[in-house]
Amino acid sequence: MQQWLMYWINALLRERSWEFYSEGKRREDLLRHDRLIQDALGRGISSQTYRRLFPILQSEIDGNKNLAHNYGY
Repeated sequence: MQQWLMYWINALLRERSWEFYSEGKRREDLLRHDRLIQDALGRGISSQTYRRLFPILQSEIDGNKNLAHNYGY
């Protein structure tokens, strides 16, 4: 990716992290730009790739036998 584009994306993510601090949008932004695991590891937090998906509620799995838990949960 071109350097100016990476700079712009980083600036955008930084601004959104300040603007939407209390609205819980950070995870989605990091997922959208494939930076969730990288960001966690950079802050010293142990994270694995299965964290990109949310667990499926057990009540949903009980109601639909075709569903299975996402890997890791």
